[in-house]
Amino acid sequence: MINNQPSTKLHSQLDHGKVSRQARIKGHEPVQINTSDALARGINADDLVKVYNLRGAMICGAVISDDIMPGVILVSTGAWFDPDPTGEVSCKHGNPNVLTP
Repeated sequence: MINNQPSTKLHSQLDHGKVSRQARIKGHEPVQINTSDALARGINADDLVKVYNLRGAMICGAVISDDIMPGVILVSTGAWFDPDPTGEVSCKHGNPNVLTP
């Protein structure tokens, strides 16, 4: 997973702003996934996907693209932390900090 600075907000500032909200997929931070990786996993554009590792999990909206290399995903930083009270995921909004040290 790589993380870039978002084009729709300044880090987490303006995350609740109109431009940032419009860039979300079904209310979640977008995750860019390579076309072949998405095909292998049955993921379609705009699907909500669980992105996880041993540290935590988050829900993101899928953006399918050949602009990202296979085996890599891209999630912008800055989504407000939104913990899931059920414990199913660490952040239901798509904050990549839940996956990193």
